[in-house]
Parts: sequence; C-alpha cells; structure tokens
Amino acid sequence: LLARSLLQKPLGAFFAASTPFNKRLSSFRANSKFEDPETGTSLGQLVSELKACYGVASVYCWHTLGGYWGGVSTTSPSMAHLAPRTVMPKPARGLLEVEPALAWDPAAIFGVGAVDADRLLQLYQGMHGYLAAAGVDGVKVDGQSGLGPFGGSEHVAEYVRAMEESVTAHFGSDRCINCMCHSSENLFAYRSTSVIRAADDFYPSEPESHPVHLRDVAFNSVLLGEIGTPDWDMFTSTHPDAPMHAAARAVGGCSVYVSDKPGEHGGELLRKLVLPDGGILRCAQPGRPTRSNLFSDPNSDGESALTVFNLNTHTAVLAAFNVQGARWDRTRRQFRGDAASALPVTAVLGAADVDGWRHAGNRVAAYAHQAQTVTRLGKAGTLSTTLRAKEWEIFTLSPVMRQPVGRGAEMVEWAPFGLGRMLNGGGAIQSSSLAQLRLRAGVQGRVSLSASGEFVGYCRPRPREVRANGVPVADFSYDTEAGLLRVPLQRASEKVRLAVDFDWREARAQPAEAQTDGV
Repeated sequence: LLARSLLQKPLGAFFAASTPFNKRLSSFRANSKFEDPETGTSLGQLVSELKACYGVASVYCWHTLGGYWGGVSTTSPSMAHLAPRTVMPKPARGLLEVEPALAWDPAAIFGVGAVDADRLLQLYQGMHGYLAAAGVDGVKVDGQSGLGPFGGSEHVAEYVRAMEESVTAHFGSDRCINCMCHSSENLFAYRSTSVIRAADDFYPSEPESHPVHLRDVAFNSVLLGEIGTPDWDMFTSTHPDAPMHAAARAVGGCSVYVSDKPGEHGGELLRKLVLPDGGILRCAQPGRPTRSNLFSDPNSDGESALTVFNLNTHTAVLAAFNVQGARWDRTRRQFRGDAASALPVTAVLGAADVDGWRHAGNRVAAYAHQAQTVTRLGKAGTLSTTLRAKEWEIFTLSPVMRQPVGRGAEMVEWAPFGLGRMLNGGGAIQSSSLAQLRLRAGVQGRVSLSASGEFVGYCRPRPREVRANGVPVADFSYDTEAGLLRVPLQRASEKVRLAVDFDWREARAQPAEAQTDGV
C-alpha cells in the first residue's frame, strides 16, 4: 500500500535513476550506440565484424518476454501500431511470501506496457525480423516468470506461443535461451524452444552464492530436465571458483559460455572444457543429483556432498562437490556463509549411482580427473573421495571389456576413459571394442575418438603396441600396478582411431572379484 501512495514518488525516482527496470521498449531498432547514420555504423556492421574479424560463430541478442523490463512504451510513435497499455500487477499472496519485493518493485510502482494477444506476433516479428536482418543468430528471452501477475497463466501462454512462433521463423527453435522462466505457466507453455535457465545468476562478487548456485541447478534439473535442456548460466574463467563451475558445466549436459573480459581468460581451464575448434564434449543428458543425494542438504547439513551423474555414448560420469557452508537466507533475502557447516565431506559412489546406465551392474573402471588415478570396480564396488569446502572431483566410468585367452583362465581387460586432460574426456569416445586377433597371437583393443589429446584408459596386461590412425606411438606409458595407460597425442579437433595390441601370453588369470573391487 505504501509503495503506491506515500513512498511511490521517492521509490519511483530511485528506480528511474538507478535501475533499468522501469524502462520500456521504444523501438525495434538499436539505439545510437549501434545505429548512427552520421558515422555509418549499424548493428549489422558490428555483427559482421564480430564474425569476420574475431571468428565469432553465433551472435545472440537479449530481450525480455514483454519486450523490455518495463514492457513496451505507451508513448513512443514507433510502438503505436501495437496499441500498448499500462497494466498493474496483481501478485498472488503465496508469491509475495516467496518474493516480498514484488510489492514495491518498479513494476508495482510504474506498471508495465502490455500488448494484447492479437498484436503479440507483431511485437516479436518486429524485434526478431530486425535482428535477423542484422545477422543475429538467436535470442535470450529473459524476465518470463514476471508476466504472471499481469494476467495469469493464459496471458503468459499467449506471449510464449507468439514468441516461439517468431523465434522459429527467424532463427530456428533451437536458437533461443529461455530465462527467468520457472513458473509453471511458462514451463508448461513451451512447445518448440527447449533451453531453460536452471537457476539464479552467476554472481562474481558474492562468494557465498556459488555453492548455492551449483546445488540449485542440479536439483532444479530433476524437473527441468524432463521439460527441456537446463542451462547452467555463464561464469568467468578467471574467478577463484571458476574450476568448480567448469566441472559443473562439464557434467551438466549443457552449453558452456563465459563472460570474461577481453584478454582476461583462464586458458588452461577453458582447454579442459573446449576443443580447439570451439566444440565441447557434451554429456548426453541433463546433469542431475544421484538418488542418494535427493533428500539431503549439500549446502548446510555439514556432511553431504553434492553428487551429480550423467551419461556419454560409451562412458558414464560422476561428480562430487563440497558445496557446504552457504545458503540462501529467505528472511534477509541474501546469500549467507555458514562456517559451522563448511566441513570436509566424503562422497561414496559407484556405477549404481548412474541412473539408467546399462553397465551399472557390470565390472567398471573409474578414472579420477583431479587425482589422476584409476580404480577397477567389481559389480557392486564403490569408491570414495573426501573433499574440503569448494573442492570437487570428476570420475569417468568405463565398462571393463574382457577377452579370455590361452586356456580360458587368463583375461585381457580393456576400459577406455577418453581424453584425460578434458573434464568430460569420456565424451570423446564414439565406440570401443576388444577382440582376439586371428592372424597374430594377440588381442586388440580399439577406440574411436571424436577429438585428439592425451588418451587415458585402463587395461591389463601392458600393451605390446599402440597405434594412432595406423601410426605407432612409441612413447606411451603404462602403470603396471594400477593398469593405467597414457598415450600422448597432439591436442586437435580431428577424429583419431587408436589400436592397442596385447600379447595374450602376458595375460594372467584374474584374482577373485573381491580383491579387484574398489573401496
């Protein structure tokens, strides 16, 4: 009540001077920073320069579902054909309990410029047509859940339908990132766009927000992953918590993008995520918490790690994060640190934690990215890792293929992990096999990789020879005790086929299964 009476003018003056949230869309064309006839500059010229001079493959532009934060201008002649009108919000009581600021935010004071359903397609065609003509490749559509209080679920659905129709016509349905869209009226209205921001923003200056961000995205993906593709948001690759964020994106099954300042990049970290041609090794599904994690609180119970699973074509991946010691305080409306719960935690994981993996009941080998160790697990084996606050580990799991040789008691074992220097190196494996050679006294393991780099795998016995695309690799290394094979290959985006030959006479009878289990 005060926000619309006694405090309306001072709050309105503050928002108008300090934030963009009361501003409205006044034209489909870019402003004078991008479009200046006197100097000959244009948005299209900028997009062309980005692609031609800097190798940028795709350029996206941002707008809200309502046009801009405050909707569409009711006074601009350029928008008159849309007949926008100012509408005041009516947030539900339950929504105000979750977000009390909706009672005094800019929309509550100024309202928004809304467009009727029969003109919504004109709104989006005007924006998207101009952007597409300038060479823009897609859009990020923000502020979507904010429309509910201005007309309810059908009102939101009308906006979403018109937006998706225009996006599909101008860019393609896969060229849209939906953001601030977790209300049910948004989620259940999507028909063609599928990328969904899964949590709050990456806040570089709020260290307490990063553990909460990872937990929220993982848990939200349980629902969002059934509706679309969860998006983990951008991060800066030089941030103190960048390694933790990078690991999360590697197992998240999502796009990877950073908001680095030009010239300020964590190149070593980015090379663990991105291939030389700009591609990534993307998991097959949205990253989601393991079943054992679903009813714990990895942010503040002082004992649980956040454990996330995902799948690749040949391998599975498990990640453990210590995100204890931070939480969102609903009373103070801010992220808060909690030193009492920022304790070391131990995660115990096994193939059974990878929901839906067809190899979960078989023998597998696990490669720990940080520790660079390999563990052979039996059918029910597990492994453990202890992590301090904000530490993490990623495990690549690969099924152990076995080839009997000799009299049948001896076995050759083979389990490729992929590119050892990539956070999701198992995503590079396209196929793998193990078979006895007919013309020679030996067994051969094969693996096809979508990209090249240092290869790691588990095998027994020591390989007799390793060839990459038919060329012998003399400087491979082998740890006899662990069974860890490393093959140094040049980092590149080109495919490579590895052939690993074993002399079956060096194979030995396998010990009892219990002795080969992990922890």
